[in-house]
Amino acid sequence: MKTMRERLLDLMLSQYVTPLDAWQKAGCLNSLSQRAGELRADREFWDEASETYRAKVPRPPLIVDKWVKLPSGKKVKAFRAIK
Repeated sequence: MKTMRERLLDLMLSQYVTPLDAWQKAGCLNSLSQRAGELRADREFWDEASETYRAKVPRPPLIVDKWVKLPSGKKVKAFRAIK
């Protein structure tokens, strides 16, 4: 069984994800922006790691974001992962 973080990353690899999408489709009840920050930190760590580490661990995806306007008029941040 996949963890919440793995489900969220799979979803982010296929589409932009808003907090409501994360909750409904990945069961992510924690803050989406915090999870995106953790994924960004993983990539930064990989970029700064030694060659030995990089040879053993695949490069984490790039996390991008954009503001989206909801039908209610509110704006939220949506995140996407790019390999």
